[in-house]
Amino acid sequence: MAPTASSRSLDVLWSIDRNVATKALAGVALGYRDTLVNLLCRDINETASSFGDACIVTTNRTLNMSEEIVRLKSPVTDQDHVAGPASAAITLVEYGNFECIQCGSAYRSLKQIRKVSADGLRLVFRNFPMVRTHPRSLRAAEAAEAAGAQGKFWQMHDKLFTQQKALEDHDLIRYAKHVGLDIERFTRDVADNVFLAKIQSAYEQSLLDEHVTGTPTIYFNEIRYTGATDVESLLGAIKQSDPEGQIQLPERAGQIRQFVRKLRQGSAGVFE
Repeated sequence: MAPTASSRSLDVLWSIDRNVATKALAGVALGYRDTLVNLLCRDINETASSFGDACIVTTNRTLNMSEEIVRLKSPVTDQDHVAGPASAAITLVEYGNFECIQCGSAYRSLKQIRKVSADGLRLVFRNFPMVRTHPRSLRAAEAAEAAGAQGKFWQMHDKLFTQQKALEDHDLIRYAKHVGLDIERFTRDVADNVFLAKIQSAYEQSLLDEHVTGTPTIYFNEIRYTGATDVESLLGAIKQSDPEGQIQLPERAGQIRQFVRKLRQGSAGVFE
Protein backbone atom coordinates (compact mmCIF):
# COMPACT_ATOMS: atom_id res chain seq x y z
CA MET A 1 0.00 0.00 0.00
CA ALA A 2 1.36 3.40 -0.95
CA PRO A 3 2.05 5.76 1.97
CA THR A 4 -0.38 8.61 2.59
CA ALA A 5 0.74 12.06 1.49
CA SER A 6 1.98 14.31 4.26
CA SER A 7 0.79 17.87 4.75
CA ARG A 8 4.27 18.97 3.71
CA SER A 9 4.10 17.08 0.40
CA LEU A 10 0.69 18.62 -0.33
CA ASP A 11 1.98 22.09 0.53
CA VAL A 12 4.81 21.61 -1.96
CA LEU A 13 2.41 20.49 -4.68
CA TRP A 14 0.08 23.40 -4.02
CA SER A 15 3.03 25.77 -4.00
CA ILE A 16 4.12 24.53 -7.40
CA ASP A 17 0.66 25.04 -8.87
CA ARG A 18 -0.26 28.23 -6.99
CA ASN A 19 0.75 30.69 -9.71
CA VAL A 20 -0.94 28.60 -12.38
CA ALA A 21 -4.09 28.32 -10.26
CA THR A 22 -4.18 32.02 -9.51
CA LYS A 23 -4.00 32.88 -13.21
CA ALA A 24 -6.61 30.25 -14.04
CA LEU A 25 -9.02 31.58 -11.43
CA ALA A 26 -8.67 35.21 -12.47
CA GLY A 27 -11.80 36.31 -14.26
CA VAL A 28 -13.63 33.04 -13.66
CA ALA A 29 -17.16 33.39 -12.31
CA LEU A 30 -17.20 32.67 -8.59
CA GLY A 31 -19.63 29.78 -8.86
CA TYR A 32 -17.32 27.75 -11.09
CA ARG A 33 -14.13 28.09 -9.08
CA ASP A 34 -14.95 25.20 -6.77
CA THR A 35 -15.13 23.01 -9.87
CA LEU A 36 -11.69 24.18 -10.99
CA VAL A 37 -10.12 23.53 -7.62
CA ASN A 38 -11.57 20.01 -7.66
CA LEU A 39 -9.90 19.48 -11.02
CA LEU A 40 -6.66 20.86 -9.62
CA CYS A 41 -6.90 18.43 -6.71
CA ARG A 42 -7.41 15.62 -9.20
CA ASP A 43 -4.25 16.68 -11.01
CA ILE A 44 -2.41 16.80 -7.69
CA ASN A 45 -3.58 13.27 -7.00
CA GLU A 46 -2.17 12.11 -10.30
CA THR A 47 1.09 14.00 -9.76
CA ALA A 48 1.41 12.56 -6.25
CA SER A 49 0.36 9.02 -7.10
CA SER A 50 3.46 7.67 -5.40
CA PHE A 51 2.19 9.15 -2.13
CA GLY A 52 -1.21 7.44 -2.26
CA ASP A 53 -4.52 9.23 -1.75
CA ALA A 54 -3.24 12.79 -1.50
CA CYS A 55 -6.39 14.80 -2.04
CA ILE A 56 -9.92 13.48 -1.64
CA VAL A 57 -12.58 16.04 -2.56
CA THR A 58 -16.35 15.99 -2.98
CA THR A 59 -18.56 18.85 -4.11
CA ASN A 60 -19.77 19.53 -0.59
CA ARG A 61 -17.04 18.44 1.79
CA THR A 62 -13.27 18.01 2.04
CA LEU A 63 -12.55 14.64 3.58
CA ASN A 64 -9.68 13.94 5.93
CA MET A 65 -6.55 13.40 3.83
CA SER A 66 -4.33 12.00 6.56
CA GLU A 67 -3.89 11.72 10.30
CA GLU A 68 -1.49 14.65 10.28
CA ILE A 69 -2.53 17.99 11.72
CA VAL A 70 -3.72 20.58 9.20
CA ARG A 71 -3.21 24.09 10.56
CA LEU A 72 -4.98 27.32 9.69
CA LYS A 73 -2.67 29.57 7.68
CA SER A 74 -4.78 32.76 7.84
CA PRO A 75 -4.95 33.99 11.45
CA VAL A 76 -7.97 35.81 12.84
CA THR A 77 -7.75 39.57 12.28
CA ASP A 78 -9.89 42.62 12.88
CA GLN A 79 -11.26 42.11 9.35
CA ASP A 80 -13.01 38.91 10.44
CA HIS A 81 -16.52 38.54 11.80
CA VAL A 82 -15.95 37.53 15.43
CA ALA A 83 -18.29 36.71 18.31
CA GLY A 84 -16.59 36.25 21.66
CA PRO A 85 -13.48 37.57 23.40
CA ALA A 86 -9.91 37.09 22.16
CA SER A 87 -9.15 35.59 25.58
CA ALA A 88 -11.52 32.64 24.97
CA ALA A 89 -10.07 29.17 25.53
CA ILE A 90 -11.39 28.01 22.16
CA THR A 91 -11.49 29.88 18.86
CA LEU A 92 -13.63 28.15 16.26
CA VAL A 93 -13.17 29.36 12.68
CA GLU A 94 -15.82 28.26 10.19
CA TYR A 95 -15.73 28.61 6.42
CA GLY A 96 -19.38 28.35 5.51
CA ASN A 97 -22.23 29.45 3.30
CA PHE A 98 -25.76 30.33 4.22
CA GLU A 99 -27.48 27.91 1.85
CA CYS A 100 -25.45 24.87 2.88
CA ILE A 101 -27.59 22.40 4.85
CA GLN A 102 -24.57 21.06 6.75
CA CYS A 103 -23.67 24.62 7.75
CA GLY A 104 -27.21 25.08 9.00
CA SER A 105 -26.82 21.96 11.13
CA ALA A 106 -23.52 23.26 12.52
CA TYR A 107 -25.18 26.60 13.29
CA ARG A 108 -27.90 24.94 15.34
CA SER A 109 -25.37 22.85 17.26
CA LEU A 110 -23.12 25.82 18.00
CA LYS A 111 -26.07 27.91 19.12
CA GLN A 112 -26.83 25.31 21.79
CA ILE A 113 -23.18 25.02 22.84
CA ARG A 114 -22.79 28.78 23.16
CA LYS A 115 -25.53 28.80 25.79
CA VAL A 116 -23.19 27.04 28.22
CA SER A 117 -19.73 28.06 27.01
CA ALA A 118 -20.11 31.73 28.04
CA ASP A 119 -16.88 33.58 27.16
CA GLY A 120 -14.95 30.35 26.71
CA LEU A 121 -15.80 30.02 23.01
CA ARG A 122 -15.01 32.57 20.29
CA LEU A 123 -16.68 32.08 16.91
CA VAL A 124 -15.27 33.35 13.61
CA PHE A 125 -17.31 33.06 10.41
CA ARG A 126 -15.73 33.38 6.96
CA ASN A 127 -17.96 33.45 3.88
CA PHE A 128 -17.31 30.68 1.38
CA PRO A 129 -20.23 30.79 -1.11
CA MET A 130 -20.33 27.89 -3.58
CA VAL A 131 -22.69 29.21 -6.24
CA ARG A 132 -22.80 26.18 -8.48
CA THR A 133 -24.17 23.95 -5.72
CA HIS A 134 -25.79 26.73 -3.67
CA PRO A 135 -26.95 29.40 -6.14
CA ARG A 136 -28.26 31.83 -3.52
CA SER A 137 -25.26 31.61 -1.21
CA LEU A 138 -23.36 34.50 -2.81
CA ARG A 139 -26.28 36.92 -2.53
CA ALA A 140 -26.77 35.84 1.07
CA ALA A 141 -23.08 36.47 1.76
CA GLU A 142 -23.42 39.97 0.30
CA ALA A 143 -26.42 40.56 2.57
CA ALA A 144 -24.45 39.43 5.60
CA GLU A 145 -21.54 41.72 4.70
CA ALA A 146 -23.93 44.63 4.16
CA ALA A 147 -25.39 43.97 7.61
CA GLY A 148 -21.87 43.76 9.02
CA ALA A 149 -21.13 47.22 7.63
CA GLN A 150 -23.95 48.43 9.87
CA GLY A 151 -22.67 46.52 12.89
CA LYS A 152 -25.19 43.68 12.69
CA PHE A 153 -23.40 40.82 10.96
CA TRP A 154 -24.28 38.21 13.58
CA GLN A 155 -27.94 39.19 13.70
CA MET A 156 -28.15 38.68 9.93
CA HIS A 157 -26.00 35.54 10.15
CA ASP A 158 -28.51 34.00 12.56
CA LYS A 159 -31.49 35.08 10.49
CA LEU A 160 -30.07 33.63 7.26
CA PHE A 161 -29.33 30.28 8.87
CA THR A 162 -32.82 30.04 10.32
CA GLN A 163 -34.34 30.88 6.91
CA GLN A 164 -32.12 28.88 4.54
CA LYS A 165 -34.93 28.03 2.13
CA ALA A 166 -35.88 31.68 1.56
CA LEU A 167 -32.85 33.62 0.31
CA GLU A 168 -34.21 35.63 -2.61
CA ASP A 169 -33.63 39.39 -2.71
CA HIS A 170 -37.06 40.23 -1.30
CA ASP A 171 -36.41 37.80 1.56
CA LEU A 172 -33.08 39.46 2.34
CA ILE A 173 -34.73 42.88 2.51
CA ARG A 174 -37.31 41.47 4.90
CA TYR A 175 -34.57 40.11 7.16
CA ALA A 176 -32.73 43.44 7.01
CA LYS A 177 -35.85 45.14 8.31
CA HIS A 178 -36.24 42.52 11.01
CA VAL A 179 -32.71 43.05 12.39
CA GLY A 180 -33.09 46.83 12.29
CA LEU A 181 -30.86 47.88 9.40
CA ASP A 182 -31.00 51.12 7.44
CA ILE A 183 -32.99 49.62 4.56
CA GLU A 184 -32.09 52.26 2.00
CA ARG A 185 -28.38 51.78 2.65
CA PHE A 186 -28.71 47.97 2.75
CA THR A 187 -30.64 47.82 -0.52
CA ARG A 188 -28.15 50.10 -2.25
CA ASP A 189 -25.12 48.14 -1.00
CA VAL A 190 -26.55 44.82 -2.16
CA ALA A 191 -27.79 46.18 -5.51
CA ASP A 192 -24.40 47.77 -6.22
CA ASN A 193 -22.46 44.65 -5.17
CA VAL A 194 -20.42 46.78 -2.79
CA PHE A 195 -18.98 43.74 -0.98
CA LEU A 196 -18.63 41.37 -3.93
CA ALA A 197 -14.92 42.03 -4.48
CA LYS A 198 -14.21 41.44 -0.78
CA ILE A 199 -16.08 38.12 -0.86
CA GLN A 200 -14.35 37.01 -4.06
CA SER A 201 -10.92 37.88 -2.69
CA ALA A 202 -11.57 35.98 0.54
CA TYR A 203 -12.89 33.02 -1.47
CA GLU A 204 -9.71 32.84 -3.55
CA GLN A 205 -7.53 33.10 -0.46
CA SER A 206 -9.49 30.28 1.16
CA LEU A 207 -9.00 28.06 -1.89
CA LEU A 208 -5.33 28.72 -2.39
CA ASP A 209 -4.06 29.20 1.17
CA GLU A 210 -6.34 26.94 3.21
CA HIS A 211 -7.28 24.49 0.43
CA VAL A 212 -10.94 24.84 1.40
CA THR A 213 -13.16 23.14 -1.16
CA GLY A 214 -16.39 22.57 0.76
CA THR A 215 -18.53 23.77 3.62
CA PRO A 216 -18.52 23.74 6.51
CA THR A 217 -14.75 23.68 6.99
CA ILE A 218 -13.99 24.14 10.68
CA TYR A 219 -10.87 24.82 12.75
CA PHE A 220 -10.54 24.57 16.52
CA ASN A 221 -7.66 26.72 17.77
CA GLU A 222 -6.19 26.78 14.24
CA ILE A 223 -6.35 22.98 13.78
CA ARG A 224 -8.72 21.61 11.15
CA TYR A 225 -11.61 19.53 12.42
CA THR A 226 -13.05 16.84 10.14
CA GLY A 227 -15.64 15.27 12.40
CA ALA A 228 -19.43 15.54 12.52
CA THR A 229 -21.24 18.77 13.44
CA ASP A 230 -23.82 17.40 15.87
CA VAL A 231 -23.69 18.78 19.41
CA GLU A 232 -22.09 15.69 20.95
CA SER A 233 -19.27 15.56 18.39
CA LEU A 234 -18.52 19.28 18.67
CA LEU A 235 -18.51 19.09 22.48
CA GLY A 236 -15.95 16.29 22.23
CA ALA A 237 -13.80 18.39 19.91
CA ILE A 238 -14.02 21.35 22.28
CA LYS A 239 -12.88 19.19 25.21
CA GLN A 240 -9.96 17.89 23.16
CA SER A 241 -8.97 21.45 22.20
CA ASP A 242 -9.24 22.65 25.81
CA PRO A 243 -6.81 20.44 27.77
CA GLU A 244 -6.80 22.85 30.74
CA GLY A 245 -10.56 22.51 31.07
CA GLN A 246 -11.32 26.23 31.01
CA ILE A 247 -14.75 25.44 29.57
CA GLN A 248 -16.51 23.19 32.08
CA LEU A 249 -17.95 20.21 30.22
CA PRO A 250 -18.79 16.56 31.04
CA GLU A 251 -15.92 14.13 31.52
CA ARG A 252 -17.37 10.89 30.13
CA ALA A 253 -19.32 9.93 27.01
CA GLY A 254 -22.46 9.04 28.98
CA GLN A 255 -22.38 12.40 30.73
CA ILE A 256 -21.96 14.18 27.39
CA ARG A 257 -25.06 12.45 26.02
CA GLN A 258 -27.01 13.49 29.13
CA PHE A 259 -25.69 17.02 28.74
CA VAL A 260 -26.78 17.11 25.08
CA ARG A 261 -30.29 16.04 26.04
CA LYS A 262 -30.44 18.91 28.56
CA LEU A 263 -29.21 21.33 25.92
CA ARG A 264 -31.98 20.26 23.56
CA GLN A 265 -34.51 20.73 26.33
CA GLY A 266 -33.09 24.18 27.05
CA SER A 267 -32.32 23.28 30.65
CA ALA A 268 -28.55 22.71 30.70
CA GLY A 269 -26.41 24.94 32.84
CA VAL A 270 -22.75 24.63 33.71
CA PHE A 271 -22.10 20.91 34.10
CA GLU A 272 -21.75 19.68 37.67
